[in-house]
Amino acid sequence: MYTFCFILCRPKDWYSSQQIYDPVFKTYGLGDLQFTIGLMNDDFSGPAEFTSYPLGSIIPIMASVVQKTHQPLLLLLEECVTATTPELHPESTMYPIISNKGCLLESVSSQSKFEPRQKSSELRLSLQTFKFAMGEEVFIHCKLLAWDPNGLDSTKKACHFVKGHG
Repeated sequence: MYTFCFILCRPKDWYSSQQIYDPVFKTYGLGDLQFTIGLMNDDFSGPAEFTSYPLGSIIPIMASVVQKTHQPLLLLLEECVTATTPELHPESTMYPIISNKGCLLESVSSQSKFEPRQKSSELRLSLQTFKFAMGEEVFIHCKLLAWDPNGLDSTKKACHFVKGHG
């Protein structure tokens, strides 16, 4: 369901005897958004064929939000953790990958990075594998956020460390 808000603005010198004026309106949409995230092949052109990666290799991950008729939105990964369980529990062994409202922690000590954006509604991440729960299945849990690109502040970001630049 979408709700539209219309605001009519009249010039200061507008009189009721005038017949023509130009209304100004703003619209916004409310409704369900469809988020997706998944493992991709090396060039991000399709889903990964395998889900097993050797230590030190790059895992291509793509997240997106389907906007349909919604206003343009910027997709962000607010936080991600790896865990040894498909559902997060207090007793789950976890390791943070993205925290601090969108910063890729793994980029400090590895070649992990956010790839350049192709669309505002899509985010590509190249995550270098690391030692965590060796020999066990590992699950990646992420909190996705879609935001108005015109309303960003310091808590809405997708950042990674670049060696020599910070």
